[in-house]
Amino acid sequence: MVRAKPIGGKEKKGADRGIDGVFTFVDDTTGTMKRCLVQVKSGHLSSATIRDLVGTLNREKAVMGLLVTLEPSTAPMRQEVAEAGDYFSPGWNREYSKLQVLTIAELLAGKKADLPPMRATFARAGRMTAPGHRQPALAGLFENA
Repeated sequence: MVRAKPIGGKEKKGADRGIDGVFTFVDDTTGTMKRCLVQVKSGHLSSATIRDLVGTLNREKAVMGLLVTLEPSTAPMRQEVAEAGDYFSPGWNREYSKLQVLTIAELLAGKKADLPPMRATFARAGRMTAPGHRQPALAGLFENA
């Protein structure tokens, strides 16, 4: 529902170190992949949960984080989100909240995380020719058509 890929593919192997999914995007001319980490939590949350997620973002060098939870955020949690600041996307020339919190109920109601669009870019493949190969001229191929 949030367009994130699970860490470790379909089968989780080993400790996730606080990361349940990742959303990657390119939003500048360098072609560098940027990451938004996704963390899913159930049970009681506090502002410490947000601080832990900020630490995970710093450790993993991710530019954004999304917390998906069963419970709505509290005022102290919202304060921690605000203090985390914003991420400026040069490709889209706008700011996004560096941390976002969405509940399962909000997701089921259709609310989406405010993330930069996924924009895939691919390098152009090089031209390959066999040694001694020559492209035939098109002139004359369609004379009898």
